[in-house]
Amino acid sequence: MDDELSKIINLLIDNQLTSISVKHGNDEIRVSKTAQPAALIPASPVQKADSADTTNTIKAPGVGTFYTSPNPEAEPFVTVGDLVTPETTVGIVEAMKMMTEIKAGLSGTIQEVFVANGDNIEYGQKLFRIG
Repeated sequence: MDDELSKIINLLIDNQLTSISVKHGNDEIRVSKTAQPAALIPASPVQKADSADTTNTIKAPGVGTFYTSPNPEAEPFVTVGDLVTPETTVGIVEAMKMMTEIKAGLSGTIQEVFVANGDNIEYGQKLFRIG
């Protein structure tokens, strides 16, 4: 059993996974690790929509892959209807193996989500509408 567990842990590490689950009959083993906070880059300031608009838009701070949650099994950071503050993490952008948290930058309610988990995003692309 120890040898099998070692193999599972090595799979997790060697493939840069955050969690792995193996099921054999009625037995199941789940192994997960937390993300290393050192890899996170401070969030970039969010650009607001035109003042004529009554809502604000959270835009992508850069190019990369957008993630809605910290790992595949976790719930999304935010969904439509959630209240956010300027410090609320709304997503993560991965670029060149670096993870950057995206903060809301303003207070309000998530009214619309423009991107899905795993989408490739561009600088300035709309991610969320806040009202």
